[in-house]
Amino acid sequence: MAKRCTKCHRLKPDSEYRHRSGRTTAWCKWCHNQYTQSRRHLYNGKDLGPPEGCVTENQWLDLCAHYAPNGICPACGETGKLTMDHIVPHSKGGTNYIDNLQPLCLRCNSQKQDKETDFRPDGGEFAKSLRARGW
Repeated sequence: MAKRCTKCHRLKPDSEYRHRSGRTTAWCKWCHNQYTQSRRHLYNGKDLGPPEGCVTENQWLDLCAHYAPNGICPACGETGKLTMDHIVPHSKGGTNYIDNLQPLCLRCNSQKQDKETDFRPDGGEFAKSLRARGW
């Protein structure tokens, strides 16, 4: 069954929504995660302000298709669910622009902590081209 997200207004399958007490939420997981990331500075005790920049779902999907084809983590080579990793962490002044993001599996993202490690084989040239195209 499909449902329309009240934030992005896209029609998405039920699996793209969070489920609480037998009901699905009004926002899809993508919109909820983007909103949470934009407000994270309010909860972590640091007065950094919200991170500069944003990324669209299409940008993220293009980035994953290029750097992590078939869901393969560029850091460890394992296949699985990919997470959005900031190359320069927000705590060190990193942005949410597409050229500061890389897809990593949850384990590699967690192990990286706040290190500035870039696992993209081209050093981010593809991501920079996405940003330059106005994506």
